[in-house]
Amino acid sequence: MGNPARSWLGGIALAVTVFGCGGDDTAPPLACPGPGVTGTVSDDSGNPLADARVTVAVGAGYFGTRSDAQGRFEVSQLVTGTAYTVGASVRDRAYVEREIVASEPCAHVELALPAETHLGSWDNLGDPGEPFGGTNSAVLLPDGRVMMCHDTRDPVLFDPVARTSEPALASPGLQGCHAVVVMPSGRVTYVGGTNVDVFGPGTQTVKNYDPVADRWEVQPSMNGYRWYPTMTTLPDGRLLAIGGGNELNPQRSKTAEVMDPTTMMWTPVGDVALGNEISPILVLRSGDVLMTHRPPQLFSQATLTWRSAMDFVQGPRMPNGDHADHELQMLPDGRVAAIGYKSFTAGQVGRILEIYDPATGSWSLGAESKPVRSRASTVMMPDGRILVIGGYVEDASDPAPRNAYGYTSLVDVWDPGRDAWRRLTSIEVAREYHAMPVVLPDGRIFVAGGEGQPGNEPAASVAEVFSPPYLARGPRPRIGMITETDLRRGGSLTIDLASDEQVTEVVMMGTNATTHFMDSGTGRYESLAFEQIGLHVTARVPGEPGRAIPGWYLVFVLVDDVPSVARIMRLTR
Repeated sequence: MGNPARSWLGGIALAVTVFGCGGDDTAPPLACPGPGVTGTVSDDSGNPLADARVTVAVGAGYFGTRSDAQGRFEVSQLVTGTAYTVGASVRDRAYVEREIVASEPCAHVELALPAETHLGSWDNLGDPGEPFGGTNSAVLLPDGRVMMCHDTRDPVLFDPVARTSEPALASPGLQGCHAVVVMPSGRVTYVGGTNVDVFGPGTQTVKNYDPVADRWEVQPSMNGYRWYPTMTTLPDGRLLAIGGGNELNPQRSKTAEVMDPTTMMWTPVGDVALGNEISPILVLRSGDVLMTHRPPQLFSQATLTWRSAMDFVQGPRMPNGDHADHELQMLPDGRVAAIGYKSFTAGQVGRILEIYDPATGSWSLGAESKPVRSRASTVMMPDGRILVIGGYVEDASDPAPRNAYGYTSLVDVWDPGRDAWRRLTSIEVAREYHAMPVVLPDGRIFVAGGEGQPGNEPAASVAEVFSPPYLARGPRPRIGMITETDLRRGGSLTIDLASDEQVTEVVMMGTNATTHFMDSGTGRYESLAFEQIGLHVTARVPGEPGRAIPGWYLVFVLVDDVPSVARIMRLTR
């Protein structure tokens, strides 16, 4: 027999029976006592789809269940004469829904799911408050607003929900082409850059912005001058800053240093192999730091020194030392994707994707996607897929649309679990590498800046926001309350759900801190171990320092590939 379960939908008791779990082909027929709905979920060829997500919604409430081994489901004890929306989805297949009216005997629906065809959609948010195109950065603040600025003299606080912007207090002095990060204190730290309008020498300047008090604080200077510095947060909470243009611009520095977040004082560490600027960088789960711009190297937090890492399959990359051609994204399994490629070998266009495996220390080519692009904007999304926006088209013969400066409006998504690409809806405005993508708590992706000629401010900026396909896949799970105020390594996270459904994943993602298409946030994507009893979910934050780096995170619960609205939480050691 089946295993009855009871839940609530807007105060209405439901009885759900799932038969044939574990592949029982002799399951009894569905009885469906009382007014309700029975149904089947199949692919578009009629083959049953087991363990499909099935939702029954009325008004703002919904209940979720799963199909059995024969693709069947049944929900009873609905209210006679009430209209409900019954929907079904399976990852990589389209969401399909039907309207039913609860009756006795039960209504019946057959839901056939073709391959996923939804392409997502872009929404024009208008002027973000400033034209951004040359020296700008963007961070997601702990209150959900996006802070953008050129050179810290013209910061803008943009509310992507209300679609409003307001100026923040201007800082004391110019500081463009900086690195930026939101510290666990909530203050935004700007490191290095230049203190002249264009192509100047590096600066040692470090400043904090307090978004609560709307106040700037000048901090102790770095030891080195760093225009276009590379920066990341180490597992122990210190900031690591590398390279950049020194005071003899355009000479690039080989030096690196770390900052103690308690004293804000900087200490020199080992040099890198070659002078560089604004490199892709990520902390691996082991705690070592992978920096891949000219040539790939690894930094040890224990010894404060660098060592060589294995080079890319495709090379040489950017031998002139200019901005990198790629960005790094941490994958859910701990590997690292390098997305973007510019060939310096005659007749070779190359591939856009390489994957680094820390277990072997080696790179391999990922699935091919055309056109090959360099300097695209990339973000990890809460469903574990990577969104790739625009980029410079490297193959002159490729028919891809592009603007006057060679940048395309094409948008793709890469699924690392399947190593497969899919073309999505193009962005309205093709953007060069000064675009600033930020994942929002509601799961949308905000983008502003980079609308004109690379390195120059456009006449005006247009902010856009992307709603990925997962926002069109039926009701979203909802977080009601999280007991803890902060995340802690090895600690628990207690989530009370406001929706009645078995979640399949709890994810914490580092918030974005973007400049020149590089992200100096924590870069984490961690799927947390959890257990669920009724509406209560208890998740476990990883205890390993390399998996739980101090900073700010988006915490999502997911059912398959459908995320909740996230809570922004601070992780402390």
